[in-house]
Amino acid sequence: EPETTVAEPETTVTEPETTVTEPETTVTEPETSPEEPEVDSPYSQGLWFVSNGNGTCCVAGIGTCTDTAVIIPPISPEGDRVTMIANNAFSEQTQIISITIPDTVTEIGRRAFYGCTGMTEITIPASVISIGMQIFQNASNLHTVYYNSSYVNDNNTFLKLNHITKVVFGGTVVPARILYNCTNIQSVEILGSVTYIKGSAFYGCTSLENVTIGNGVKNIGAGAFSGCTSLISVIIPDNVTDIGTSAFSDCSALEKVIIGDGVTTIGNYAFQHCPVLATVIIGKSVTVIDVFAFYRCYDLVYVYYTGNADEWAAIQIASNNTPLLSSTVYYYSETRPTTEGNYWHYADGILTIWTEFGPTAPVYDPQTFAGGSITTEPIVIQTNYLELYIPANVYIPDDLVENINIVTAAMEAVSGLKFEGNPLYADGLLQVEVVKLTDTECELGPAYASASGVTISSGDLTDLFALIHECSHALQYRNSNWFYCTWAMEGISTYTTLKTQMYIQEHYPHLVEMVGTVNNSYLNYGIWDYSKLYEHDMVYWMTNTFEYSGNVNYSIGFRLMCYLEETYGDYTSWITRYEASNPCANYPYDQLDVSEQILAFTTTYADSVFEDFYAWLQKNEERFNTGYEIDLREASKFNVYPVFANGNSYVYLSSSSYGMLYNDLYIGLDQMKYYLSEYKGRDISGIYLVLSPDVTVAVYDANGNLLRCITTSYETSTEVDLTDASYIKLMGEGKLTFFQLEGYDHSVA
Repeated sequence: EPETTVAEPETTVTEPETTVTEPETTVTEPETSPEEPEVDSPYSQGLWFVSNGNGTCCVAGIGTCTDTAVIIPPISPEGDRVTMIANNAFSEQTQIISITIPDTVTEIGRRAFYGCTGMTEITIPASVISIGMQIFQNASNLHTVYYNSSYVNDNNTFLKLNHITKVVFGGTVVPARILYNCTNIQSVEILGSVTYIKGSAFYGCTSLENVTIGNGVKNIGAGAFSGCTSLISVIIPDNVTDIGTSAFSDCSALEKVIIGDGVTTIGNYAFQHCPVLATVIIGKSVTVIDVFAFYRCYDLVYVYYTGNADEWAAIQIASNNTPLLSSTVYYYSETRPTTEGNYWHYADGILTIWTEFGPTAPVYDPQTFAGGSITTEPIVIQTNYLELYIPANVYIPDDLVENINIVTAAMEAVSGLKFEGNPLYADGLLQVEVVKLTDTECELGPAYASASGVTISSGDLTDLFALIHECSHALQYRNSNWFYCTWAMEGISTYTTLKTQMYIQEHYPHLVEMVGTVNNSYLNYGIWDYSKLYEHDMVYWMTNTFEYSGNVNYSIGFRLMCYLEETYGDYTSWITRYEASNPCANYPYDQLDVSEQILAFTTTYADSVFEDFYAWLQKNEERFNTGYEIDLREASKFNVYPVFANGNSYVYLSSSSYGMLYNDLYIGLDQMKYYLSEYKGRDISGIYLVLSPDVTVAVYDANGNLLRCITTSYETSTEVDLTDASYIKLMGEGKLTFFQLEGYDHSVA
């Protein structure tokens, strides 16, 4: 077991052998009074000076000075430099309350301030290099000494007085052993000019309770505060780089230590045998913690580190630091951690453990979202390419025209086909009839394209998937007639829908939930048994139904168009090329027969195009049966809408099926609530949201005020109360795998 005390240095600074000797003969004061002081002189007048005959002098006494606040001049009235305060110079001058010593003084004689009971504090300048015995003896009200000197002797009896309880150190160095075993000292302040606290400076100061270490200190010497048994806490500032051997050892009352971010080395035995030390904050600059640094720190259970876990692991912690190594380490995080763990921070200056995790939500974060309305009579809405006929009592999003223009432009971009000039247009616009079902609450009904235009249901205005699919047929009709082969005409439509979804996800991610995701398309057009497909060639499937898929022959054409684009660079040129050489006389009612449709493909691509397609598909089957994460990290906000299908209604995010990546995503709820309550008459007083775990969600009212911020988990709850919510924010970066609204009647009459 190591020794717990620090050996005193073998050599010590010895008090000078020669001291100022009192004059053998009494110095007689002048018979005449001194000259009247100058009005603007800052110094005391009438002090008694004795010349040394070499241009220097000493202050020998109070003389005729009546000041209670004595200011000694640096130059005597005779022009000598004042370098000394003589023995007994101000002894028993009880009327003096303060004495200012100039920085010309190098020596202070014995008993210089003996019995000066009126003084409460005094400053010893840095120029002083010699101090006599008993200079403050019986100065019973002198409590504070400002000590800027580097002088120290064997015993320092001039500071070992019960009435001196505080020493303030200036200058550049706190001398070694300056307060060695000064049991009277209760408070020490080290000013910013000091750079070095030398060894054993405060060793054995058993009454020392308060220590303030200035920001200029760089090194704390060996045993500097060892044995300070009344010291409760200490803050080691950031400029300190080294804590010496046994610097704070045997501080039996020490409970808390803050080690600044500049410290690199915590020396041997630095905090050895500090048995009640319970709180240690260690700066992230520490690289070495030497042997026995925290030995016998029995109460040390928690360590608070200002760096992270990787930085802590990189510290070289020597042996015999069991209390430190067995402690729970908390890592600093200024903001609320995004993942659960051991983290701490300062809250109003108080060390606080983080108990909540996830991004911090602003208390005021106003956002605006598109509104909506319910038609009271039939209306007509025109977009760039479409003319929509909408009946009464249909919900319409306010941004419907903007959204449709984005979608139709995307369809043209991905397909290479154009809406303009379509024979199905009336007055230059494609006719779209919106059907409102009257005998059911269901909003999803007929959706198809025909020679007279496109028909969709009222629910397709908030979910544009069907509109995209049917308008893709209109792009075909612009360039060719109605194909008899289902996989041909539906293949173009389904694949154009997929490509549009991908385009929207990349360029307009806020519309992904409105147009659907690639997963929707893959799910709709899945194939359950590829072997059944390969039993017959593509010509066979032109006239026969393939039943082993999610959507019969649509699934075959969907994959064929993907193959054509990947192999030949496009999937639509077969239409325009064939039509150019075989124009339809009775457009759009004529139909190509099977042989004509085969020629449309073989003459455009290759005679073996269908055989080559099968070979390609056998290598790519899995890609169409795999779900993909949907990356919405570039989306900032969107509304969520209900879907009223046959028998059931729901509010969910389709993009969350295989994981939706988000980054500070706002989701509007007001229109969803309006839709449910005003349009569908649902009671939403108990509405709530169910999310996947590990999602931090901030809930805001209509004015942008934060209502609550929670992180979902299976241990606590995955439910979020939305009764008073206008919108929510999915905080930070994350992955959502479930999003569904509950707390209202889902049944559809």
